[in-house]
Amino acid sequence: MANYNGNYSFSAIDDAKVRATVTLPMRFAEAATLTQLVAGWNGALAVLQPIMGASIDKGHISFSQVVSSPPAPVTDSRVEQNGVFNFAISGTTHRQGIAVASLLDTLITAGLIDLGTPVSDFTDLISAAITGGGVYATPDGVALGALVDAFLSFRKHRRQLRAHTLELA
Repeated sequence: MANYNGNYSFSAIDDAKVRATVTLPMRFAEAATLTQLVAGWNGALAVLQPIMGASIDKGHISFSQVVSSPPAPVTDSRVEQNGVFNFAISGTTHRQGIAVASLLDTLITAGLIDLGTPVSDFTDLISAAITGGGVYATPDGVALGALVDAFLSFRKHRRQLRAHTLELA
């Protein structure tokens, strides 16, 4: 049975309203249930809060997953080329954007994102229920609805590119 690496994170706020994060790296078994992971987080909270002056008011549980056989990047792909997809937030007039890095050139027509297949497969996934229970949601847990709009955005990632660039004298 496989083990996964993850983190229990706790967000604390002090008397001056300054926020800090305490992260506890952990490893858990593949068979661990969500209930067991939450119980572990609550157990860590129970021993962490008594030794802190700041108040822990929220936190999260995360783990990393490695793709076993990732495909090679497409020639001339750039992570700066984002497709931003705005979804309705249930019960409000607001929207939540999800930026998809390195949107394929073949999905852009006349400067607009082609919302047909395979993009519609992605947008339908986000607005539908998650298999096994749950929904895609805002960071506060409010369910996302249908796609409202989509646009291209270009975000800088030049520091990373510069770090990977070799300049010959």
